[in-house]
This record gives sequence, C-alpha cells and structure tokens, in this order.
Amino acid sequence: MHTRYGNTDKDAGIFGTCFQGVASLLTSGVAKVARLENDTSMVLSSSNIAIGPSGSGKSVAFRLATAPIKTKEAKLREHIREAHHDTEAKRLATGGKIKAVTAEIGKEYLEGGDTSNQEGKLLQLIRNAPADVADSALMQSNATVQALLRQLARNPVSGLMTAEGNQVLDMIRAEGFSIINSALDGEPMALNRVSSGVIVIDMPLLTVLLLTQNENFSRSLLRSGTIFNTSGLGPRTLCSYCPEEWVGTENIIPDSEADREMNQAYTDRCHDLLDCMDENVRSGMTSMRIIKHSQSAKTRLNALRRQTAELLQSGLYPSCSGFINKIPDHVSRMSAAWNAFEGQEGDISSEYVEGAIEVVLYHLEVHRLLHAKPAPARNEVQDAQLLLDMLYELRRDERPPTRQELQNLAFNAGISSAARFGNALGLLGADRRIEVTRAGRILIVPPNRIQPTSGRLASQPNMARDRFDN
Repeated sequence: MHTRYGNTDKDAGIFGTCFQGVASLLTSGVAKVARLENDTSMVLSSSNIAIGPSGSGKSVAFRLATAPIKTKEAKLREHIREAHHDTEAKRLATGGKIKAVTAEIGKEYLEGGDTSNQEGKLLQLIRNAPADVADSALMQSNATVQALLRQLARNPVSGLMTAEGNQVLDMIRAEGFSIINSALDGEPMALNRVSSGVIVIDMPLLTVLLLTQNENFSRSLLRSGTIFNTSGLGPRTLCSYCPEEWVGTENIIPDSEADREMNQAYTDRCHDLLDCMDENVRSGMTSMRIIKHSQSAKTRLNALRRQTAELLQSGLYPSCSGFINKIPDHVSRMSAAWNAFEGQEGDISSEYVEGAIEVVLYHLEVHRLLHAKPAPARNEVQDAQLLLDMLYELRRDERPPTRQELQNLAFNAGISSAARFGNALGLLGADRRIEVTRAGRILIVPPNRIQPTSGRLASQPNMARDRFDN
C-alpha cells in the first residue's frame, strides 16, 4: 500500500505516517513486544504526526488508511445499538426486582423477622446487574483529559486520530501531555476527577495520529514546546514533514484492478485484527501475544544501541537527545507492529528491524528540523536588519522615531521581547548604522559615513535555511 500510494517524496512521509498510525492502533490490541534487556514487554502504541501545508494531500492519505476502521465501526454501531436496547430492558427489569426485594426486606424488618434470605437475593441481583455496553470509538478527536480517560476506561484500546490535528493540538493542556504519554506506554492509571470520581485504567493502549499544517504545528511548539518535550511526548512522537514546495508533486494514477484487490486485502487484514482486538478486550487483555526478535534481529538492535550512544556523544543533534534515547524502542515497536500486522507467526526478522531503522532515522531528521533553533547571533542579525529596514521606511516621515516608538513598531513586526529589541538596536549602534540625537530620536547614518566595526550586517542571512516554519 505504501509503495503504491507513497510514490513521491511528499506522499511517502504523509502516507507512511498514516499507515504506521493505523498499524500501531490495530496491533496494540493484539500483541506486545519483548524487551531485549529483561523479561518485560512493551506495548505497540505510537504517536504519529504528519505536518504539511494545505493541499499536500493529508486528508486523502488519512481517509485511505483509516477507511477499514470506519467501515467496521459503522457495522459495530448497529450491533451496539441493539445491545444498548437489550441492556436497558434488562436494567429496567433488574431495577424492578431490586425494588420488590427491598420492599420485602422492609416489611420483614418491621415485623421483626429474619431478612438474611432477602438480603442474599438483593446481593445476587446487584452482582448480576447488566454492565454498560462499551461503545466502539477507536478513533476519537477529543483531546481533553476527561474525554480521553472516559474512553480508555470503557475501552482500553483507543486512537486519538483525526485529520484536523490543529484543533487537537490547541485542545491539549499541560497535564494532558503527560497523561497521553502514560497512555502511550500502557502504564496503569488511577486518577481522581472531581466530576466523575476515581477512574482506574489497568492497561491503556492509546495511539495518536494527527495531521496538521506547518504554521499551526510551529505555533504549538512555540506555545507548548517545552512541556511537549519534557513530558516525554515529544521524543515519543514520530513526525513527517512536507515543505511548501512539494505541494502538487503527487503522481495521480487511477486505481487498477490489482490496486482494488490490494485495497480489499488491506481492508480484510484490518478487520481481522479488529476482531482479534475485540476478543482480547472482552477477555480483559489477558491473552496478548508477546512477540520476540530473532537472534539476528537482537544482534542488530544491540548494535543500534551502541550507535545511538555514539550519536549522543557526537554532538551532531544537540536538540534531539530525548528522541535519540528512544530510537531503540521506536525500532522495536515498529518492527513488531509490522510483524503482527502482516500476520507473521514467528519471531521478528532482521529485515523488519533494518526497515524500521531506516524509517526512524528519517523521523530523527524531521525531529532535528522541527526543533532546530537559530543561533543567537543570527537572530540578532535578523532583528537588526528588520529594524534597519523599518528605519529606512520611516525616513519618509519628517520626524525620526524615538526609541519607544521604534520598539512598539518592532513588537508589531515580530520582535517578541524588549531584550531582543535592545540587542538588535545595540548591534546597529555598534556597527555605526544609527545615531541617537539629544532629543532621543534615532537617525540612520548616511551610507557615506558608515564605518562598520563588526561586519555582521554586511549582508542579510537567509533565515529560511534549516528552519521548517519560514
């Protein structure tokens, strides 16, 4: 499926992210992967975000990848509706019986008789009261803590999955990042909410798949980037990125008969995994398969651990240490998910591990791109050049601006703090580009009088390089 539809650089990342999200969701309710270092296991859940501009085909990829889940859930909703009716009828009948037995207990008590038999009947009725039917909502888009916890309490396998990822990112608050990260790792959760009391989730299996636009993700990082990373969710998230210039590069090829057969095989496999997941949920998740790596795969993973340690020490990825530490786990989970999704009965082969390493290293490069910070010196130069351009524009006015007037204009133009403004203005002064009058007004030094001392404003740098949001 990925080879067929992810046949360009643009679509490879977007479709790959969507297919990986679906594979993680469906296999997380079926299997776990054994850790190399001890006898414990890891869940197969993952967090995936596809970042691309409008018109890059994100919605098309999301619809294709998630279509089998939606068709299955449409059928399940019909059965669930009938189950709800049946449960409601049993609940009403049980409620009537409880009232009748309670009345008998009251009458017997008033007459001074023994109520132990009636109390036993009442206890049995309460124990056998019909439980609520768990709604099937594998794909939800409500990222509030309350909504996530309620869904995971009703059905431990769930997906925070939507093509409108902008809304989800705007919805997540500080505590939400750590809760989502805990749910990704399958950690038991017991949370006391004022509105709903204690919510206990033994093994949450949450998968995240969000599609968002470049500028919106950039804004989210500016607002919540620190908590996103320190909560553990940032290093746990696999992002793909589509630059603006790739829009329109897709190959539009009509589906052939072979393509339709492949889509049907993909749908059938997704439905088989959903059926297996449903059985596991009904049995309390006690029959989860534990997948192990073959000996050759273990050898490759051990070599990868050494390589990641060397990568951390190299200093080549200064903003990616958290992600690099997670690379072996990313590869283990991804190779296990592929093994389970494709129905392999044996151990995970080294070929799956090699393929997963290639994909995860791509995500490392995207992580570096998203979290790269321009050097402070370059930031000062950019801000100083912006101030200089503004001063040239203001020369049309008869009165040069005061420092306060220029600072107000600079804030509106995107220089976000007084410290940044002061640094940029200081650089202009040090480079003899401006003069301040006795009245406190800022003048541009005529070109024939400029005697630059730093050389840093000789030309304007290209700030678009190495930044995904410019």
